[in-house]
Amino acid sequence: MREEFTSYATGDVELFQDFLERSDILEQDKIAMLEAIAKNGSDECLEVWLGREAPLLESRAGQHAWGTMAAVGH
Repeated sequence: MREEFTSYATGDVELFQDFLERSDILEQDKIAMLEAIAKNGSDECLEVWLGREAPLLESRAGQHAWGTMAAVGH
């Protein structure tokens, strides 16, 4: 993930929604964000994302993020 986006991966839902509103995020940024929020157990952020961009969460990276969170008890 690009350094400028790391501040959005804190688990704060409102801050995360700001990330989703940006027009300069690339597909690899989205995948990196999925990985970061899964590692942090930010299930609320994934739920918000599901409502906005379901196809990404249905991708392999999205399924992996859900699996990661389930594996660590979130």
